[in-house]
Amino acid sequence: MTMTASQKPTTLIESQVNDKNTAILTIHPSQGDFQGFVKNKTTEFRINVTEKPKKLTAKIGDTKVKLTEAATKEAFEKGEN
Repeated sequence: MTMTASQKPTTLIESQVNDKNTAILTIHPSQGDFQGFVKNKTTEFRINVTEKPKKLTAKIGDTKVKLTEAATKEAFEKGEN
């Protein structure tokens, strides 16, 4: 699998905080590819916070995705969000 600089996939990630102090993160679809690139794969996304959020929602496009909180690392590794 060989990749040149012009074939490098990129993913735009944007963040903003609205007037209600709500953080909004937008992960856009990846652009670009190379031979052997897998577009639809699992990605772990970590967000560091100073306290537990009161509410957390996720969407893929316009579809809401149910999230399940993991109480332990083992539960996280067995889970699927």
